[in-house]
Amino acid sequence: LRSVSPKLKTGASVQAGTELGMMGRSDNARGFAKERAHLHFEVGLFLSRKFDAWYARQKDFDTPNKHGNCNGFNLVGTDPLPFLRQGIATGKTPALAPLLKNEEIALSVFVSDNRIPTFVTENPALIAGKISESEKIAGWKIDCAGHGLPVRWTPLRIAPGNGTGIKFVKASPNKTARANAVKRGLLVAGKNGVFSAGESLKNSVEMLFQQ
Repeated sequence: LRSVSPKLKTGASVQAGTELGMMGRSDNARGFAKERAHLHFEVGLFLSRKFDAWYARQKDFDTPNKHGNCNGFNLVGTDPLPFLRQGIATGKTPALAPLLKNEEIALSVFVSDNRIPTFVTENPALIAGKISESEKIAGWKIDCAGHGLPVRWTPLRIAPGNGTGIKFVKASPNKTARANAVKRGLLVAGKNGVFSAGESLKNSVEMLFQQ
């Protein structure tokens, strides 16, 4: 935003058409299409705390990362309305995990990697079950919502394949959630109803396991 309307106050009720502010421009003058201009509001989480290292390895990016961990590639979000409604109803900051459990799962990605990502240690409530210090993890089943947020992590005792990285994906039977994942580049539809990992999903998994 270039500016926020001085009429906008904390606790104010607004209706459709109420002026919230003046649109800004953050595309480094590269010609952001006018029809794509919009106010983007979501509850977002960092995929990685070491995003710069991932960004530096990308050969297709011709501009420096000026936003640090807040770069859009490193942020995955969800609808803020459930958080706002619960916060208003209770007067308290909502807990993240219980609300995320209501997300519709669009896909499960099976990853062979024995590391515990920072995303998991920062959001332990998203782990399905508990991990004891004596247990060895061989991989993960990661359930993702249609917008890409990894909402449930199940540790695997047996690796889903040789080497490291994504081994396979399982698409949800929910056509709407599945279509959303395809639209966002998380899934690629193949023949006979078989789906593979899209570029967005591959990038997200790389960032999640960036150490």
